[in-house]
Amino acid sequence: KKIVGKKAKFVVSSKNVSKQRNLGAKKAKGEILVFVDADMLFTDWNSFDKIVAVFSRNVVAATCDVRVYEEGIFDFLFHSFANLLIKVSLFFKLGAGRGGCQAVLAKKFVGYNTRLTIGEDVELFEKMQKKGKVKFINNLTIYESERRYRKQGYIKIIYSWFMSWFLRKVGFAYNKKRELIR
Repeated sequence: KKIVGKKAKFVVSSKNVSKQRNLGAKKAKGEILVFVDADMLFTDWNSFDKIVAVFSRNVVAATCDVRVYEEGIFDFLFHSFANLLIKVSLFFKLGAGRGGCQAVLAKKFVGYNTRLTIGEDVELFEKMQKKGKVKFINNLTIYESERRYRKQGYIKIIYSWFMSWFLRKVGFAYNKKRELIR
């Protein structure tokens, strides 16, 4: 696929998302690496231009607003809060990212932790903030499938996000096998 005048490569390896992303980064030849999940949908034709534009002096990574395709009122409230939490976390340099939307400067990329199955994006952004600025792209929204939220429920997902964060903070990896949802 052609993206911002260049070709995009799609790399598929093991089921470990961190290994897949690290392999993709190793094979990439561009200056900016954009990691998106297979079920992500860009509705703005200028999405990649907006991603490229945010990388100015000292910006090493970026994330954006993530919503679900078919958004009910609870989905809207949850994702609004989650996106706000990401913005606040980035402002206070606490590291945060949304799994579906991650862009990093290739020469500063530190790699995803392959021991983590949940929260690998948050840990990456914590490390990237030590290398420079991490921005939230305010004028970009991408959409993910709501199927995980519908099948597992928000409570279970929030619990897994919290456990991943908490266990990393006390020195353990949250590597519970992720349920494959199709």
